[in-house]
Amino acid sequence: MRLFQVRKLPDWVIDEITPYHNNLPETNHLDGKYRLRRYSVVAPIIEGHLMPLGYGRLSTNEFTQSSKYNKFQGDVKRVFEPLEESFVRSKAFTFICNLFNKEFNWQGNIEVHQMRVLAKEGGKLSPEGIHQDGFDNISMLGVSRKNMTGGHLLLYRDRKSEPIVDMILRDGESVYLDDRELWHNGSPVVAVDPDSETYMDMLILLAKR
Repeated sequence: MRLFQVRKLPDWVIDEITPYHNNLPETNHLDGKYRLRRYSVVAPIIEGHLMPLGYGRLSTNEFTQSSKYNKFQGDVKRVFEPLEESFVRSKAFTFICNLFNKEFNWQGNIEVHQMRVLAKEGGKLSPEGIHQDGFDNISMLGVSRKNMTGGHLLLYRDRKSEPIVDMILRDGESVYLDDRELWHNGSPVVAVDPDSETYMDMLILLAKR
């Protein structure tokens, strides 16, 4: 595994998952009015194949990060609405998770954050600043960008260094990171036309060995 890898996913995958981002709820968390989100832990359903035929949601929908990694909302139990069942059962979702498994040589549970970041309250893509997530492997998939600039993915060797990667995560582009070695951040989402709807949709997958 390289420190990071970028892949372009097929158009049909993005076309299938894009509509599900139109039904993401607000929360009462600190970022809950501008980072809309669903969250689930999914487990592979393996029936004698090299790659899972699908994934099933586990019952938990609580997500907690240590303040060691998250200075913004660390040590806070955050509860989210789960991923929609039809989304988890879709061919596109299975494809995305299987690609994650293949990239990281992984067949365990995957934590999935389905997000829409709005251009309000500063449009903070990453209110934590430069950080690690406390996992081993991370994937960030760009799903859709509407009426916006910014929203760049920034990668660092450590918290105090200059970014070694500064890229727009375009629709269908997925980045795979070694969270133990790299740090990451994101620049704010800024509206091109302030009177029009503005957002950036993402799908984030996490695994801890």
